[in-house]
Parts: sequence; C-alpha cells; structure tokens
Amino acid sequence: MEKVFPLFGKLSTPEGTDYLWTVVAILVISLFAFGFSHDIESARQTVDGRAAAVRSEKLPGRYRLPGLLAGLFLSGYSIYRYSQRRTVESMLVLCLFFIGLYMICHNGWGIALQRRKRNLTKYLDSLPGQHMVLHRFQTTVRYLVLLTVIHISVMFYFSMKLISNQIAEAPEDRCPYDYVLFANSQDGRFLQDFEDDCGAEVLTFSMIRATTMDTTEEPDKPAEISFHQGQNIGISESTYRKLKKLAGETPKKQLGLDAEGRNIYVVYQQDQGAKAKPIDWYMMTKEPYLHIGQPLVAYNAYEYRTYYPMRYIVGEETSSLIGCFRQGRYENLIVFSDAYFEKVKDYWKTTDMNTGEPVEPDEAVLENTIHEGPTVLALVNLPKSAVREQEERADQIMAEFQEAHAYDESFDPLVKSAYSKKEAVTRRQMEHILETVMNGFVLVMLLTAGILMLHMKINMELPEIKTRYQFMECFGMRRAERVRNMKKEVSRFVWIPLGTGTVISMVFTGIVWGLRDFQMDDIRRYVLWQGLIWMIYAIIQIGNMKWLQRMVIKLK
Repeated sequence: MEKVFPLFGKLSTPEGTDYLWTVVAILVISLFAFGFSHDIESARQTVDGRAAAVRSEKLPGRYRLPGLLAGLFLSGYSIYRYSQRRTVESMLVLCLFFIGLYMICHNGWGIALQRRKRNLTKYLDSLPGQHMVLHRFQTTVRYLVLLTVIHISVMFYFSMKLISNQIAEAPEDRCPYDYVLFANSQDGRFLQDFEDDCGAEVLTFSMIRATTMDTTEEPDKPAEISFHQGQNIGISESTYRKLKKLAGETPKKQLGLDAEGRNIYVVYQQDQGAKAKPIDWYMMTKEPYLHIGQPLVAYNAYEYRTYYPMRYIVGEETSSLIGCFRQGRYENLIVFSDAYFEKVKDYWKTTDMNTGEPVEPDEAVLENTIHEGPTVLALVNLPKSAVREQEERADQIMAEFQEAHAYDESFDPLVKSAYSKKEAVTRRQMEHILETVMNGFVLVMLLTAGILMLHMKINMELPEIKTRYQFMECFGMRRAERVRNMKKEVSRFVWIPLGTGTVISMVFTGIVWGLRDFQMDDIRRYVLWQGLIWMIYAIIQIGNMKWLQRMVIKLK
C-alpha cells in the first residue's frame, strides 16, 4: 500500500492481535467449509446412512423456550448496541445478532412445529410440504440462517459501505480551506508569510487541544496509558457560531453548555462514507474522558478520572466546518461554553506537559515542564487567481511550519500540526476508489456464494426428492399438488431468507442513517442506490429459484 499509494504516508505496523484475528477468521471459514463438506459427503452415503442422518435431526427439546427467549434478548441487545456510536458499526456486534437470529429460528420454529403436531388434521394436511423441514430440521435451519446472513451482508453491511461512498459529498466540498494550521503565539511569522508571499486570506480563532483517553478499537487494559489518544479541536461556543456562519450553515439556538465544562457539544468532521465513531474509545463507555491539553504520556493511569474527567455530550452533529482530515477519528470539534473556554485556554501554563500535575510558577520551564500546544486555529485560503509559484510557496511554508512543530506531531503519526486541502482531497479520492472496488468485489462474491450454496443443497437432495415424490404419485397425490410441494422445496430457501434479510437490513440501515446524521437529501440518494442494488439482487435470486424449481419439476 505504501509503495503503490505514496500519499497514504507511513502506515502503522500490524500488531500481534491483527495476526490473531486473521487466524480466527481462517478457522471460522474452515469450520463452515468442513460443515458443507460433511453435508455433501452425507448425501453420497447409502440409503441407510441417509436415513440415520435423518433420524438424528430432532426438533429442539425441553430448552426450546429458554433458547428462544435467549435469542430474542441477544438480538435485541445487539440492535441496541449497534445503534450507539461507541460500537463503531462493529461487525462483531452484528455477528452477535446473527447468533441470536439462529437461536430464534431454531427454537421458535421448533416450538411452532411441535404445536402443529398436536392438531393431527393440520399436521397430516401439511405433512407433504413440510416433510423435509420436519425430518431434516437442523440442516434446514442452518441453511436458512446462513442464507439470511448472506442476504443481510449483501443488502446492508457491504452495500452500506458501497452506497455511502457513492453518495458522499465530493472531498473538495468537505474541505472549505486550502490549509488548516494548529499554531501558537510563536507562529505569527508563518501566518504573515502566507499573507505576504501568497496573497492568502488568513482567519484565526482561539483553540485548545481536547484529548480523549483512547482512539483505538483494541480492547483497553486497565491502568495502561494509550499511546494513541484522541486529539481533537476545542473551541468556544462563539467560535463555533462563527465557523457555522462561514460555512453557510445555521447553528442551533441553544447548545446546553455549562460554565464548569462538564457539558460538551461535538461536531464530527467526516463525510457520509465514513463510519460513525466516538471521540473516546476507552472501555466503550458512553461518555468521553477528556483532558484539556495535548496527550499525557506519564500520568497515574489508576487515577485517570483526575486527569481525564468525564464529560457529557449534550448535543452532536456531523459537518465539516474546517475540513474532514481524519474522518471522525481525530480532529473533531469539541465545543465548550465561552466561560469555561476562557478559564482553560491558558491551562498549559500551569500543567506539567507529561504528567498532567499542577506546576508552580517557579517550576514552569518552557519545553521542559510546560509546552504551548496548539492555541491558534489558522484557516488559510489562497486567492482563486493564485499562480503555481504561490501554491508552491504555500506548500513550502506549511512544510516549514510542520518542521517547527515536530513535537506536536510526535504523539501520533496520523495527527498533524497542519493539513493541506490538496493532499486531503487526493487521499480521500483514493480511499473512495479502494472502498468501492473492494466492497463491490465482496458483494459479487457473496452473491455467487449464496447461489452456489442453494444449488449445492438442492442437487444434494435430488435423489431423495425424486424417491419421495414417486411414492406420493403412487399414493394418489394429484400432479398439481405435487408440483406445488416440489416448488416449495426450493422457494422456502429463497423467500424466507430474502424476506427476513430485507426487514432486518431495513432496520440496520435506518440505524446507520441516524448514526451518520444523514439528511433528507442523503437518505433520498441512498434509497435510489439501495433500490437499484436490491432490485438487481432480488431478480437474480428469483431467477435462480425458478431455474432450480424447473430442474426439480422435471424429475420423473
């Protein structure tokens, strides 16, 4: 990736957990492969072997009601967790939902079939069409659930990744300024150079670094300092309103902020194609632990609440007031009340830069115990008539600025002291292309896997289907009824998973719309893309069903 796309910069080295999860994924895939191979091999056994397999597939036993309730709880809890930003649209939570779905299908359907047996008339009447469900119950449930999982993966999870990138605003529209610099009181010469040498317009606002405890998805260890802390931009409410006005947007009338700084308002700076992320990932807590200043590297982690007090998010929005440079993982806007911001904007002068402990005035030594981090938010726009020499000079000034702020960039390679619109736009365009190609490929693979899986199952059972319906013909069943039941042998594995997957996909899609703060125009464009993908997918599935039904009906 670094060689092919140099603009991505230096990528982080894979950690041990990356290799561990890779091995786990391979084992899961191998487990599914083993299960399918076992089913195929079972189908090739003798009649007696198949009969033994049929007899072994019993309906759920005495624990079917607790199993159903457990499945309902797990599915409901998974939906609840997925609807929270702290879950980061996690595939693991979605997998928990799939486990709950299996428990619901296995136990709920088992209860329904057991109750039907109590009414002998209805049971005998439905027996020809339900024969395979009753006698191959476990296999039927496995295929139905797995096909449902494939449909949900196609219609929601991977199509969401594909569609959201298609409807996302153009990267250049999400970066309103050519350069964004996080300066301090010593950087006046750089800003003056932008104006004098490049003819640029420079806007400056007071800011602070607002740092959260963690910004990694890996599980947190208690009393351990994270070296990837969430670095965001703290501003006052007045500055927030000015930035909203400059962006041509209308701010909320009341943000609900307080003078003590407990309440904060968050502006997530990302486009529609990025996952909804929290500003603090520590222990997956609802409310963030937030420190005023740059990351601390040697604080007492057992007393983390002292250095990173908990804040309460009283409001949030998704926008790009200065630029989507890190797509919501870093550089979000944290809005404080004017009174609290005035109180803490010079907090760096009395706080140890490494430990967060108070520093006495006689011990405050610049770059030793204290450090003036970013305190000035500088927004730079070159004139529309800028010539190449001016653009090159602007890039040079930015490079010199970054060199002067090497310490500010030392905490995390992804967090810079200055950002360029040109670089951010190119990078995001590359990401859009990669994500579109990758997720499009996955959709095609899942579609193919679902079709082949259904073909495998029907072909595996063809000899048994043929024998069973020959017996029904000898027994006196009319041809129309035989054809209807034979079609149902195939259609239940299309309509049930497809209908269930559609409903579930609609629920999760609505959740993601809320998490990503989609506006009505976003939803309208998303529905158009989604409708096209779903229609093509449904046509292919129904066409495959008709083909298999025709193949089954031709059996003599």
